[in-house]
Amino acid sequence: MITVSGYIKDNAGVLLPNAEVYFSDASGGIINGAAGTTANLDGYYQLQGDGNYITAAYTGYSKLTLPVTDAPTQYANFKMIEGLNLPEVVISAKSHWKIILGVLLAVATLVFIFMPGNYSKQ
Repeated sequence: MITVSGYIKDNAGVLLPNAEVYFSDASGGIINGAAGTTANLDGYYQLQGDGNYITAAYTGYSKLTLPVTDAPTQYANFKMIEGLNLPEVVISAKSHWKIILGVLLAVATLVFIFMPGNYSKQ
């Protein structure tokens, strides 16, 4: 078992709180049952487990994978690069004015038809 610790920062040196760090394969893929953690509010993490690589991930940034050795205690600081641009999401309410207008006209027609005095007596 090894312990890896360090800081996760962006390209400008800003600490990235709550970034994910986990033991991974060489391409940054998650290994079933491998240990993982999140950085604290200061961007610091400490991870214990076994593996040959660790990966850091943070929303809006490209994942970064670093190799680890078999030394029992290691330090690995991540410098994340912006690069994962998520597509814009637009949420809008569609206007159903034709349906609403139709319902209002139907209600008005029914009210007019069933109003007292609007029918002929025979």
